[in-house]
Amino acid sequence: MHAQGFDPAWLKCYDESDFRQKDPIPERTIKHAALLTWKDAQNFGPNTPENEEYFAAMKRFGLVHGFGLPLFGPKGRTAYGSFDFGKPLDRVGADNLGTVRAVAQAAHQRVCVLLDKAHEPVELSQREQEVLDWIARGKSASVIADILAISPDTVKTYSKRIYAKLGEADRVGAVVKALKLGLVSP
Repeated sequence: MHAQGFDPAWLKCYDESDFRQKDPIPERTIKHAALLTWKDAQNFGPNTPENEEYFAAMKRFGLVHGFGLPLFGPKGRTAYGSFDFGKPLDRVGADNLGTVRAVAQAAHQRVCVLLDKAHEPVELSQREQEVLDWIARGKSASVIADILAISPDTVKTYSKRIYAKLGEADRVGAVVKALKLGLVSP
């Protein structure tokens, strides 16, 4: 969750998971599949006492003009964006509203791409895997070269390929990432 421009006391309330669970607006907005004002969301379905408590808190903090956007991404990833211009939507220019919608959707798409990229398997050749295993054990390039009966320059070449595939710049970063990905054992 990222929030900007809201009363810090409201953010403190919202940060508490018990309070946040009383908020039906994200679920209702996604179910509605279109922009939904906070006011319309209050009438979108039957409200529990907890929902009413949440809506009363919104009103106390002056959160009355905002709206939610459902954000749809690949692989069924949905998200919710919440925005408030501090005035009714009919007083917000259509261009501004359109820009917010487009940027929010584009940002969600980008996050989905980054999440997918973070989970893409890293494919190493057998020799790269051997070099990585020895790097993870703390062996120097010259020691790895002796163990594998190859030149130190060849070990350095394999190391650079491993770093590139893991998206890291050095052996420490590569080992940490390899541990996270399960490519090497601790």
